[in-house]
Amino acid sequence: MKAYSTLVVLIVCLGYTYAQGNFSFTPGVITSYELSMTQYRNDRDAEALIIYDFGDFVFDRFISDNFMLRKHRQMKLKILTQAGIDHATFEIPIRREQQNWERFEIQRAVVYNMIGNSVQRTELDQSRIYEERVGDNIVVKIFTMPNVQAGSVIQLAYTITTPFFFNMTWQFQRRIPVLYSRLRYLATPLYEYAFILRGADRFDEQSSRVLPTVHNFRGLGFQEVEFIFGIRNIPAFRDEEFITTPRDHMISLDFQISRMRHPGGRAMSLS
Repeated sequence: MKAYSTLVVLIVCLGYTYAQGNFSFTPGVITSYELSMTQYRNDRDAEALIIYDFGDFVFDRFISDNFMLRKHRQMKLKILTQAGIDHATFEIPIRREQQNWERFEIQRAVVYNMIGNSVQRTELDQSRIYEERVGDNIVVKIFTMPNVQAGSVIQLAYTITTPFFFNMTWQFQRRIPVLYSRLRYLATPLYEYAFILRGADRFDEQSSRVLPTVHNFRGLGFQEVEFIFGIRNIPAFRDEEFITTPRDHMISLDFQISRMRHPGGRAMSLS
């Protein structure tokens, strides 16, 4: 079988655990250091810090046995200063176009605060998520995490299920420093992509492996290839003078579809 490119596997453990040590990159784990830290040593001016930002891009079969792309994101955010509270407000664009749509779901949205010797846990009331239309086809989901203060740790996990996957992007860099950003992508032979790393010349982690499960889609048997791309210790993006679209200059990985293969074996190049 053809391999798609090259890429590291981190086993994740769900559920909430209170752990000792410095930083934890296991979703669901909060350490005493994360709760008590007041400054990020690599950027003492940082208002907030993304401890991890993990993405999973996976193709799933949904309507009429066609594929949809499931984009799952989970992140842990530390608020360091009063000014950093602004980073507890999230704006997530959702695309809707005629019969096509994107579905947005939150799996976890929790704020942790150290109160005396105990940890206070506050969940987002999802009825407080509101929408703002910013164009004919774009609606922005907007919500602010509750009970946020300097010192808070936020855990957020959500999924966007979409039929729009001709172009995909994972944003590694943000306006605040990021300790660890990682994308896991499961490729199928039905859609081949060219990928472009912008703003950096290498990954800290890059690996690939063929997964053992054989899938069948309309008579086509195939195995998925798991790619993992990771970058650590990413500085905050602050070089915004004379830049009208800062996101275009941040470190990111862009996927551009180059070929589609039909189950009957015919391939269509899109380049």
